[in-house]
Amino acid sequence: MSRRPKLVELCAPLTPMQFNDLYCLARPQVAHLELRRGPAERLLTEHVAGLKYYDRIYETILPIESRLRAEMERRLGKQWCAQWSEGCRTMWMSLEK
Repeated sequence: MSRRPKLVELCAPLTPMQFNDLYCLARPQVAHLELRRGPAERLLTEHVAGLKYYDRIYETILPIESRLRAEMERRLGKQWCAQWSEGCRTMWMSLEK
């Protein structure tokens, strides 16, 4: 018996790719996603299939985001999750110079 990968389980009923699409589209800073047709047309089909949840975007992604964050805390620790971004702003500002 094979186990489904953890990320697939946490993102259900979406695939991880569909969750990422909707997570990005739920942000006001994101106006569109650019999807390129790659060697596997299945990927484009998967992106489009996730849009059936667009009308219920928040009620779909919020429970998934909660599961992902809980798993991050379980594996990485609450303190790391609370502080991982410290210094990122300083780093990005130094790269812009």
